[in-house]
Amino acid sequence: MFKNCTKAIIIGSLVLVLAGSMVMPALAADDSEPEAVPAAPLDGESIRRFFSGSLKRTFRYQKSMVVFIGDVLESGADSADNAIDRIATLKKEGKDVRMLEEAVADYEELYTQAQADQQAALALVDAHAGFDLRGRVENINAARATIKAIEPYLSGARENMVDAIQTITNAMQEFRQENSES
Repeated sequence: MFKNCTKAIIIGSLVLVLAGSMVMPALAADDSEPEAVPAAPLDGESIRRFFSGSLKRTFRYQKSMVVFIGDVLESGADSADNAIDRIATLKKEGKDVRMLEEAVADYEELYTQAQADQQAALALVDAHAGFDLRGRVENINAARATIKAIEPYLSGARENMVDAIQTITNAMQEFRQENSES
């Protein structure tokens, strides 16, 4: 038990000594000595670089999300086609598929809106107002406006895709429950 306490006391003492050796020069420094931890000047250029970097990273993220959503939408078209084929098969088997047909119609409507939002976001990314071709900020105000303009389209596309998938999933679950009971 005392060994663990002794180790803790030794480690704690070392931390205090090291911390003191870093703090003491800063406290003892006068105007002729350099600061222990130099502070970055908060001039206009530093602030501009900070916000430019933030805008650049956000634009890069949005750009990748536009591509990702486009890929998901491409695979979503195949899913809708498969669902329509399956509904046709179930209809031939004499099943009541009205609920599934309504879900597919809702899916297609939401899917179309998601596509439109993705295309609008893609157009803004391609225009890259405020950014150069490599995604670096050329004009902070225009870059900020571009990012603000892209976000609602990305959010809309994501929400519509989720709603579309939930619509189909819920309809399929309900169809399975109704047809497993009969």
